[in-house]
Amino acid sequence: MPRKQNPTIQLPRERLEQLRQLSLGMPDTTMSAVIGELLNLARREGLIGHDIPGVTINALSDGIAIRFEDGPTSGFSFEEAAGIAETIRKFVAGDRPKGGVMIFAASHKSVFHIVGKGQGIEVKTISGSREGSKILTRDLTMELAEVLDRVVTQSMNTAE
Repeated sequence: MPRKQNPTIQLPRERLEQLRQLSLGMPDTTMSAVIGELLNLARREGLIGHDIPGVTINALSDGIAIRFEDGPTSGFSFEEAAGIAETIRKFVAGDRPKGGVMIFAASHKSVFHIVGKGQGIEVKTISGSREGSKILTRDLTMELAEVLDRVVTQSMNTAE
């Protein structure tokens, strides 16, 4: 099966220079991170939603459900989801075991798995014998942690 190619975006030189100037004030200077910050601004302004394409996260009465692409839906308690978000942050920050693999086991027979994959990070859920995964950039992986935190916080506040 041929490997999917990322699309190329053509910008006028002036826009590219503006993006480079914006990146100078940021700790993570990848263009993906710069564009991610612009998208975060659009989210805060209510111009776009808070979802990540290919990632579905739904709140349940007793936790959350995560699904990557066409993989299985895996359930996690609110506490486990918060733990997954923390595991992601540690992994992206470089706090990872030798071999670079972190596994977060859950009580609902679902497992969350994270591993470095080339320049990206593979996040995977395993439910029974089925698994679903997605390779994300570092900034998108951090965004996944933020989405998990937001869903947990909103669900916990709704339950009160």
